This record gives sequence, C-alpha cells and structure tokens, in this order.
Amino acid sequence: MTEIKVAQTPSSVSATQGGSVLLNCTFEVISSSVGKFGWRRPSLNLEISDQIPFYRDSVVRSGQKLFAQKTAFIEIKDLAKFDSDLYVCEVEIRGVGKGKGNGTELIVIDNIIEMPGHTFLSKDRGDPTNLQQFPPS
Repeated sequence: MTEIKVAQTPSSVSATQGGSVLLNCTFEVISSSVGKFGWRRPSLNLEISDQIPFYRDSVVRSGQKLFAQKTAFIEIKDLAKFDSDLYVCEVEIRGVGKGKGNGTELIVIDNIIEMPGHTFLSKDRGDPTNLQQFPPS
C-alpha cells in the first residue's frame, strides 16, 4: 500500500458564529480507483458527518463526482464556538493506499453587530435575539 499525498486549503480560516465555512481537500493518485474520504476532528476523535446528531443539519460534503476529480470539500454551516478546532481530510483508495492532510485550523469568532452608537456581541450562533452590549455599559 502507498501513502496518498493529500493537501488541504486553507491551512487556517476564521469564520463568524452563525456563518458557514468551506474546507477543501485535494489528493494525488495515479489511478482513479474506487475510494472514500472523510473529515475528522482529531482532538475529539470524531468523524464529521451528517450522521452525527450534532452535525445533522449543519454539514454538507462533496460527493463521488468531485472525488473522481481528486478533490473533496466539507461545508460546516451555522457555526458555533464549539466548532473551533483542527479539521483533517482523510482519503482512502481501495487497493492503492491511504493519506491525510495536514489539517485546516478553524477559528470561530464572535458575531459582532454594530448599530449607530452601539456595538452588540451575539452570544449564540449569531442569533440577534440573544445580544449582549459590548463593551458592557
């Protein structure tokens, strides 16, 4: 078995709470065989999938058509602070080998909402009904 070279872009990305982010992965392999890919959060030993209840409505993965073009992506929607972590793309080609990328560091930042004379910090997934004045008065 051979190690497949996997590249991820970007290496680091910041996104706002309540927003979404797209993480990309490409790989090099001579033959385009049947295979699979996945995304992991090594710190939690967790595969990112819409089969996991926490991610059920907030994850979109590319399909086999893009995989045949040696590329894959994952979109994470409705970001929360908990989503801040390192995400690693893993690729396996049957009969060829496996490989994984160096990871993409996702940093989820507070959603700041500015209105004339006031700045508010959204505390929960960008929900504008849950605002805290910043700095506190």
